[in-house]
Amino acid sequence: MSIISKTAGITATFCVITKLLSECRKGTQTETLLQIFIKRGYCSPIAKREIEKTYGLFTAFKAVNFNGGITINDIEQLVLMSGNLPGDVQRQLRSFYDKYHAYGLQRDGEGDAIRYCWLPISEEEFDWIRGKPLVPRNIFGSDAERDDFINSKQGKCEICKSDTRLAIDHWRAHSVYGVDSPAIAALLCEQCNNTHHNYDGAKIMLKRKDNLQCVKNWIIVETRVRNNGFNPNATDAAEQNRIIDQVAAFYQDNFEFTELLAMKIV
Repeated sequence: MSIISKTAGITATFCVITKLLSECRKGTQTETLLQIFIKRGYCSPIAKREIEKTYGLFTAFKAVNFNGGITINDIEQLVLMSGNLPGDVQRQLRSFYDKYHAYGLQRDGEGDAIRYCWLPISEEEFDWIRGKPLVPRNIFGSDAERDDFINSKQGKCEICKSDTRLAIDHWRAHSVYGVDSPAIAALLCEQCNNTHHNYDGAKIMLKRKDNLQCVKNWIIVETRVRNNGFNPNATDAAEQNRIIDQVAAFYQDNFEFTELLAMKIV
């Protein structure tokens, strides 16, 4: 998918580039590149060669005071006044992309046709990247309830126990069940959350079936949600049963996995 098609209908509600600029050290390569993207604005593709040219010229002439613009007669004097051109600009731009693509910086194309574009992200997404768990707006009534839930899980993913980029998720997909309740909340890391998405949580177990503790942790979460009165619907129950059979078969040579098979819904 191209950058332009990704940008349709997006509105910036949180100026992440300005926030990142306020945090970076003055006079650095990063500051210059961030300023280029601030000048261009969100959702406006900019060619790699244009970035490299702007970056190089700005670095060379940043100490020059341009009063009223430049004429052709000024060029010789500007060259004498300028600093050295920066070194490996392409490498610097690649490093910049690696550092900030999680914050909305996108890249597409190949070779000289590469383009960059900064898509806006929300303040909640920014906090999530920095390690603050994402929380659905309606699942908890207060910040205190949310924090109590996170603390009750020791600030770790309930399936794989990762403590990075956590999100409080609807264990029963909100798009399917339409339920906002702490009774179906689960604390998941980014990878487990992405696997879950709008599907049944058993997909996480299947993805991590080679880790027996993850399988057992799925049983714990699924049992809790069922005991809270939220059983899977017929479609998800069938999916769970199929995945349970796959995972149990994976362990059949080493384990008599009766606990997992007991989770099947008949």
